[in-house]
Amino acid sequence: MLSIIIPAYNEEKRIAPTLLKISSFFKLNRTKLKDWADFEIILVSDGSDNTVNVAKTILKSQNISKNLKTLDFSKRLGKGSAVKTGLLLCKGDAIIYDADGSTPIDQIFKIRKEFDGGAGLVIGSRKNKESIIRNNINLKRRLTSRIFNLFVKLFFGINFKDTQCGFKGIRKEFVKPLAHKLNLRGYEFDVQLINEANKKGIKTSEIPVVWSHVDNGSLTSFSIISGASMFISLLRYKLSS
Repeated sequence: MLSIIIPAYNEEKRIAPTLLKISSFFKLNRTKLKDWADFEIILVSDGSDNTVNVAKTILKSQNISKNLKTLDFSKRLGKGSAVKTGLLLCKGDAIIYDADGSTPIDQIFKIRKEFDGGAGLVIGSRKNKESIIRNNINLKRRLTSRIFNLFVKLFFGINFKDTQCGFKGIRKEFVKPLAHKLNLRGYEFDVQLINEANKKGIKTSEIPVVWSHVDNGSLTSFSIISGASMFISLLRYKLSS
């Protein structure tokens, strides 16, 4: 079974096309998906708008309402807390997937290949030379990302090129052990996830992905303040671990 966890913050305008693409993909690829043809979508609405109702309407129209679990929180959790909530509920191998569908859902076959090769955690990378980037983020975000990656490498010894891509996979037996270790609420949770996997000796693979920046989402307004908050949160995590 496959559990697709979608943290969503104010995504009512973008969740519909994402879910339609997921629905179509699973209907067309049942044989190739094998045991992953049995899937669930866990949508964690993070103190946001009408995202949950839109999702329910879309999946009802596709006759797959039974595949959807929704959690609708009235207060902002933060992406890390939303992902942890979803992980603790999932029944199968887990895919962490952005609500804007910035990575096409067919990229899960790459994750499956890494699982078959022994990886327990697989992270998508927009910076792999084989990745296909169709619409990149702006220069300021790219520079901030490079500084952040240098910080992560120096403080945590994590040598992956892209810790922050929203496309990740966790093999079933490692989902709960890793989820219970997550306590960072924001976007910095990705670093904690990878670091805790390393500490447990879980093999982690980084894969190239197809990726497009999608405007009008919750990350469009990512700021220096947001970045500073991530740095501070990770410093506290480093000092406490």
